[in-house]
Amino acid sequence: MDLSIDYECPECRKTFNHRLMELCPGDNRECSECGINTVLTPTSLKGLEVALKQFCSP
Repeated sequence: MDLSIDYECPECRKTFNHRLMELCPGDNRECSECGINTVLTPTSLKGLEVALKQFCSP
């Protein structure tokens, strides 16, 4: 089972679901909606805590 989280574009606010294995702070991501190039930061991965809790709950 792959762990995935939601990532929100800081420009257009569109939310995308990404596999956690594909996300790394400092990596560049291009929004498929508005085309802005963003750099992922630990803060921008705000859904990680919720996703981990859901993934790890019995």
